[in-house]
Amino acid sequence: MKTKTATVFCASSSRVPQIYLDTAYRLGAMLADAGITLLTGGGSDGLMRRMQDGALDAGGHVEAIIPQFMIDAGWLHEGVKKIQITETMSERKELLISQADVLLVLPGGCGTLDELGDELVARQLPLSAKDSRIRNTEGFYDPLLGQFERYAAQGFMRNDDLKLWRVAKTAEELVSLLD
Repeated sequence: MKTKTATVFCASSSRVPQIYLDTAYRLGAMLADAGITLLTGGGSDGLMRRMQDGALDAGGHVEAIIPQFMIDAGWLHEGVKKIQITETMSERKELLISQADVLLVLPGGCGTLDELGDELVARQLPLSAKDSRIRNTEGFYDPLLGQFERYAAQGFMRNDDLKLWRVAKTAEELVSLLD
């Protein structure tokens, strides 16, 4: 099945090294060029903003799912026109996952880790069959991936669970994994 919609989980902070912001912008543009709809949390800052900017600047289609309290706080990207409003973060996460053909994870903080963790647990059970791809910019996720290997080595997860996601070192590699 050709990917039509990609949900991307990533940081909404702009207090990060420029390489992460640049990579997010490039990925957004590449998704647009590939004709893939970008589905995000709709944030107006950080990697999330830059990724949406990249897709919009390339003429792509961007949709957002965002809780009302974030809109009230002024955190909605002004360029995104198709918006679904939720009451809670949990509802937002559930919709972001359920409406995607594939989940892409860029560097992020606790929220990104929560989103990735929820989906990986659902895949382990197995309650989900979503493809999950991790963009390992500058080795950002090396410690987490190492921890997953430790879980498997010590019996806290199955070795097969290490195949629940694919890791890409570049935006090009990430997009090439989508078909």
